[in-house]
Amino acid sequence: MLSSSLKRLFKTHSACCQKALGLSVRMSAYFRCLVALNQASDDEEKHELFKTLTRLAPLTRRYELEADAVEYIQHWIYPVLREMVSTVFF
Repeated sequence: MLSSSLKRLFKTHSACCQKALGLSVRMSAYFRCLVALNQASDDEEKHELFKTLTRLAPLTRRYELEADAVEYIQHWIYPVLREMVSTVFF
């Protein structure tokens, strides 16, 4: 699937993918930002790119999260702990 291949996608290849997928100008910008977010190593850069992605997201696909949901998804440990607790061996 395309999303699993994004980790290996370099900026030079993203233009080819955009053309092959026939993306609009706005969706091309979203795609480039998604690739940059995936390859970013700095948390501050990731935060800025995420804000850009949110702005570029289609209006029909946007929805607001409650504050507790945002807190939950911002820390990787919470879903891990939830899954561990739900296992038989825990």
